[in-house]
Order: sequence, then C-alpha cells, then structure tokens
Amino acid sequence: MKNISILFLFVIITYIIACSSPVANIPAKRVGYYIGIQAILQKRALILQIENSGAINMWYNDTNNISNPPTKPANPFSVKAENIKGVDPSYSYQNEQGAGTLTFIGDKKVIVTFRKLVPDYYGFEETCTNQNP
Repeated sequence: MKNISILFLFVIITYIIACSSPVANIPAKRVGYYIGIQAILQKRALILQIENSGAINMWYNDTNNISNPPTKPANPFSVKAENIKGVDPSYSYQNEQGAGTLTFIGDKKVIVTFRKLVPDYYGFEETCTNQNP
C-alpha cells in the first residue's frame, strides 16, 4: 500500500511539473510600443512597451498627449522578463503589484489583461496596436 501511495504522489508531482508554463522571453519581433486608444468613452490610451530584454512597461496617457515614441512616466507598471511566462503568442505575468496576460494576434495587435493586486484594486482588458514601422 505504501508503494502505491508513493507512486501516486510521484505521478501527481510529475504532472504538475509538466503542466507549468516555462519562463519565456518575448521574441524580438514583438519589441516596441503598442497603443490601445479609447478616445470616445474615456479619452485615454493604454501604452504597452516591450523592451529588448523581454520586460514590459504599461501606463495610461491622455489621447491628446501621445508623443512618438510615447514618453514613459516615472512610475509605470513594470514587469521584469523573469516574471513573464508562456509560449508565443500567449504570455502571463505577475509581480507584487498586479497580474495579467498578453495574447498576440498576428504581428500588429495584442490583447492585454491586467488585475491590480494592491489598493485601489481594478482590472481591465484592452486591445493594443503595434506602433512600430
């Protein structure tokens, strides 16, 4: 009976390890700025920056105040590359401030979801378009 329990535990642990997402760098073709504009309802634009290192930064700008490239504020929501997991085109991320997903649709669009884990709690889902030439 003890051997069966150990075998069962081994199978469960192997299954959990096999199902976990790998840490993956976002490929170089995804690097750049993506902008999602909600000009009619809230007059805001979500800016998503993917750096060469694979890290991401996100922040909101007023739709009338978007430079090219967008100016990053002093305190964007930032996620280091090692906190991003997945396989292209779908990634998830989490740090001490929030968690979410990036789902790329072709080379020009990405669906961004985010849930803030600290006060003031909020969440969103937006589609952003690549602004690189």
